Amino acid sequence: MIINYYGEQFFKVSFGDFVMALNPTNQKGGTKFGSDLVLVSAHDEAFNGVDNASHGERKPIVVDGPGEYEIKGLSIYGVGNNTKINKKELFNTSYYFNLEDMNILFLGAFSDPEHIEEIMKKTSSVDIIFVPLGEFLSPSAAYKLAVKFEASIVIPMSYKGEKDPNLVAFEKEGQSVEKIDKLTLKKKDLTGKGGHIIVITQ
Repeated sequence: MIINYYGEQFFKVSFGDFVMALNPTNQKGGTKFGSDLVLVSAHDEAFNGVDNASHGERKPIVVDGPGEYEIKGLSIYGVGNNTKINKKELFNTSYYFNLEDMNILFLGAFSDPEHIEEIMKKTSSVDIIFVPLGEFLSPSAAYKLAVKFEASIVIPMSYKGEKDPNLVAFEKEGQSVEKIDKLTLKKKDLTGKGGHIIVITQ
């Protein structure tokens, strides 16, 4: 599995010929690629730019709300929660799924730790967790959530560059931090890791 990061909460996750986009932005002139599946956590221009995850004849299936989905052999659980984006009350969906025998939790625009119990009911275990910073969660709260899920790898998102104070503070929360331009990962790579922060640079 290969994970690339394009800012905000926009990730490309690929394994074999299958490509998934997480919260693609609506930014014009930005990153654009064809995908098979898009997960959209909130209906905001920062997160629902499906056109940027479409290219040519490759049009993705879009999942944009709570529920249980079975798509191309992939089981996805979406859990809804209220959030705030730019001080506006909106609805967010956090997604839980398994790729290549690794359980992944993408929190999306999650901002209220009190709702975490609802998500935990749907998750048996978490290997990789994507946590939002900035206006959503403080560095301390974000890392505490990752620890609560006992995630092996913690991937931050929603920060403005590597010198963003929120990211710098978040890195200090962890026991180990790694910075890479893309994440290539197999199940065996999780051995011995616990709360390991991986910052995927843009």
